Amino acid sequence: MFDGGVDIQADPFGYVVLSGYTYSNDLDFGSITLSNPNYVRNTFVVKFPPGVIGVPELATTSPLGLWPNPTQDELTVDGAPGDLITVRDINGRVLQTTTGTRVNVALLAAGVYLVEKRGANSFQVARFQKQ
Repeated sequence: MFDGGVDIQADPFGYVVLSGYTYSNDLDFGSITLSNPNYVRNTFVVKFPPGVIGVPELATTSPLGLWPNPTQDELTVDGAPGDLITVRDINGRVLQTTTGTRVNVALLAAGVYLVEKRGANSFQVARFQKQ
C-alpha cells in the first residue's frame, strides 16, 4: 500500500518521534501495530523510547595502519582478507574499492585522500597523502 513518513525528530532524552500517513490495513512498528481496516488515509505519530531505533555501533579498534604514507604508487592497508577497502577524495567521492590489502594509487593526482576499511564488525578511516 501507500505509506509515508513526514517527519522524524529526536528529543534530548533519546526518544524518537515519527509522523506520517498510511493507507495500509496494518502498519507494524515492532510492539505497536496500527490497524486501518477500511484502507482509508490515516495519519500517525509514534514515539519510540531510547534505544529502540538506531544503528548498532561498530567495534572500534586501533588506528588504521597505512604505509608508506606519503606514497607515490601503492598503498598497503592493514586488514584481513575480505575487508572492503574504499579510497575517497577529500569531498567523500568514492574513487576506488577493493578487498585486497594493497591499493594502486599511481593514477591519483597529488593530494590528501581518505581510506576506509570495513570488516565484519569494524570500520576504520585514515588519510594518506599521494605525492
